[in-house]
Amino acid sequence: MNKFSAVVSTAAGQKFALSGNQAAARGAVEAGVSLATGCPGTQATQVLEELIPLHEYHHTTSLWSINEKVALETAAACSWVGYRSLVCMTGLGLNVAAPSLMPAASLGAEGGLVIFVNDDPGAHFGRLGRDSGHYARLARLPMLEPSTPQELKDWAVRAFDASEQSRIPIMVRSTTFLAQTISPVVLGDQSRVRKQPRVPEHILSPLCLDFSQCLTQQQDIEKRCTEASKVLEDLSVLELRSPEIGVITCGATDPIFREFLESLPDMNPSMLKVALTFPPPVHAMTALLEHCRTVVVLEEMEPMLEIELLAAAQRLGRGTRIVGKRHRMELYTGEYDYSRVAVLMEEATGKNLMVSSMKSSLLQEIAATETKRPLTFCSGCPHRATYYAIGKALSALGLNRNDVVITGDLGCGMMGKHENFPTPQMEMSMGASIGLALGMHFAGLDKRLIAVIGDGSLFHSGLPALLEAIHRQAGITVIVLDNGCNAITGCQKNPGSDKEFLRKDELRVDLLSLLKAAGLKFVRRASPYAQKNMVKAIMDAMSNSKPSVVLAQAPCPQLAVPRKRGRMVVKTSRCVGVEACPQSCVSVLGCPSLVVDDEGKVSVNNTTCVQCGLCKDVCPHGAITTAWSTPSIRRVRS
Repeated sequence: MNKFSAVVSTAAGQKFALSGNQAAARGAVEAGVSLATGCPGTQATQVLEELIPLHEYHHTTSLWSINEKVALETAAACSWVGYRSLVCMTGLGLNVAAPSLMPAASLGAEGGLVIFVNDDPGAHFGRLGRDSGHYARLARLPMLEPSTPQELKDWAVRAFDASEQSRIPIMVRSTTFLAQTISPVVLGDQSRVRKQPRVPEHILSPLCLDFSQCLTQQQDIEKRCTEASKVLEDLSVLELRSPEIGVITCGATDPIFREFLESLPDMNPSMLKVALTFPPPVHAMTALLEHCRTVVVLEEMEPMLEIELLAAAQRLGRGTRIVGKRHRMELYTGEYDYSRVAVLMEEATGKNLMVSSMKSSLLQEIAATETKRPLTFCSGCPHRATYYAIGKALSALGLNRNDVVITGDLGCGMMGKHENFPTPQMEMSMGASIGLALGMHFAGLDKRLIAVIGDGSLFHSGLPALLEAIHRQAGITVIVLDNGCNAITGCQKNPGSDKEFLRKDELRVDLLSLLKAAGLKFVRRASPYAQKNMVKAIMDAMSNSKPSVVLAQAPCPQLAVPRKRGRMVVKTSRCVGVEACPQSCVSVLGCPSLVVDDEGKVSVNNTTCVQCGLCKDVCPHGAITTAWSTPSIRRVRS
C-alpha cells in the first residue's frame, strides 16, 4: 500500500501523524483539487509525490512539469476552466515561474488556484533564496503562513475556498522547518466536486492589448486581493493581555515562541499570531500598537511585518517601541530558534531571559555528537565515473585544471566539487552552466570551456542556452549527466526518462535525436562505465572547434538496480595501502563503498557496492578484481 493511500482512506475526524508536506497534500484532497503540478525541488517535492497515486482513489491528476513556469501555467489554465488546481515549488523555483506569476494574478482564478511555496531560511538544501513574500507583494497575491501541519491542512482548504470566492490565486508559504515537522492532524471530509469545464469571457478578452483595460485590470486585482484578505482575516488571532509587551509571530516562529514562553510563567505578553502575512492584518496590528508599550516582531527572513508595523505606528503617531531585526543583519538569514527569540525578548524587556540556556546547551551537545557526512556521490553513481573520465581526457590532451573552466549546474553533478576530480568551478542556478560557458566564450577567455549539466536541468531550463550555442556556433563542450531522472530530489522522472517509468500516454524525448534535429553536428552518447569509450568521446568533443555535446548516459543506481553477479574482491597481497599509494582508489574516487581498515588496506563493502567496476579500473596495482566489469542493469519502478 502506498504510504499516502492510508491517509486517503482514513475517515474524517480521525487523527493521523503527518508531516507538513503530507498535511498540505491532504488539505488539497479535502479541498477537491483536480490538478496538481510541480517541478522537483526540495522541500516542496514531497507534496506532489503524495498526490501522484491519488488518480486511482480520487480522480486527481498530478504532473511533474518540465519547470516551475510550465507548472504554474498549466495549473492556472486548469483553474480558469473551473477546476481547482495546485502548483508546488520551492522559493527558488518561484523565480522561474515569475514571468507567468504576474499575468496569472491579473487574470485571476475561477476554480480556485493555490500556489504552494516552500522557502528554506536555513539554506539546508542549497543556495539561500529570498523571502517569497516579496513576490506576493509584487503580484498582489494574498499569502498565508501556517505554523503547524494541522494549520497547513486546514488553511489549504480555506485557501482554495477564498481563491474561488474572490477569483484570485492564493499563495501558501511553508518552510523547511514546517515541511519536516510531524504531528497529529485531525482529518476532514474529502471533497469530490467536479464541474463542467468552460472558459470565462474575461479570459478570452484581449485585456493586455487595451491600455484602459490594463489599468482597470490592475484596479480589479487590488479589489480582489482585499476581498480575499477579508475572507481569511479570521485566521489571525489577537490576544490582548499585558500592556507592557506584545509579540507578533507568524509561521515557524509561533510554536517556537510559545514553547519558549512555557519557561517564563510570570510573563504574560499580548500576542498577535499573523496568518495572512500579505495583506497584513492592519486592524489587529493597530490594536496591538495601541495596547502595548513595546512590540516584538518574530519573523524569519525579511522584516516585512516589522516594516508594516512601523508604518502603522507612524500613521497613528504612536511612540510604541518596536523591536525586530531591522538593525540586526545576523537575523536576516537562518532559522529562528530559542537563542534568537531570547535575544529579541531580552532587548525588549531589558532583562536576562535566557531561561532556554539549558536547552540550548543540550542542543549544542547533540550537535557536537552529530556524525559529519561528506557530500559525495552514491556508490556506483555514473557521475563519479564521468568526472573521472573528464580528468583522464584532460591528461591525455596535455591539459591541467588551469587550462580549463568547468561550469556546473544544480543537482547531483555538483557533488563533484567535493571529490578529487576536475570539478565545476562555478554554478549559478538550474540550467545556467551552458549560459555561463557561453559568456566566457564571447568574452574571449583563452581556456577550454566545459559545461556540465544534468538531463533534468537541461530539460528544465538549459535547452535555450544550448540552442543559443548551436545558433552562435560557440566552441564549448557540454557534458550531459544523463541518468534518466531528477535524482537529487528523489529520482522523479523527466521527459528523457526511459519508457518503463513513463505512463502509457507519455512519450520519451530522446536527447540525441532532439539535438541532431536542432542542427548540432557533434553529439556522442557513451556510458561512463565504459571508460575507454567515455574518455575518447570527451577528447573528441574538446578537440572540436564548434559546439559539442557528450551524453554520459547511465541510469541512477537508486533508480536501476545492477544485477550482482559477483563480489568486488580486494587482493590484500597486491594492495599497498592508501598511504603508500598516491593514486589510491579511495583518494581518487571517494566511493563510500571503499573502506580503509586499521592497517591502511582497502576493502569493499559489498552491501552498498553496486559493482560498477570503476575502482577496478582505477587501482594501479590490479588489487581489485571481480567476475565482470560492466554491470547488467535491472530496472525498477520508483
